[in-house]
Amino acid sequence: MNITYQPLPIGNLPPAMEAAGNEFIKAAAFLLIPLELLYFSIYFLTKEVYKVYRILTFVSIITFGVSPFIAPIYCGPVRCLQYFASTAHVPISFH
Repeated sequence: MNITYQPLPIGNLPPAMEAAGNEFIKAAAFLLIPLELLYFSIYFLTKEVYKVYRILTFVSIITFGVSPFIAPIYCGPVRCLQYFASTAHVPISFH
């Protein structure tokens, strides 16, 4: 394997990168719950179970919105990603 640059040792990471790594794991863990709810709502939409679809979509949107308050992130770049996910507008179509 030809490496043209020296690998960066893990012990020499800047503190901001360490904080971002720790906070990103926390943010990703708390965003998995709304993503699972959204996945199951799409699944029930394809199975034409509209009542469950509506409930899961509503709960998914609510959990996306409250995730910054449940899991506050203190690293700037990761917090930006979390707020972007919580303020994304998902169009809902009720059949």
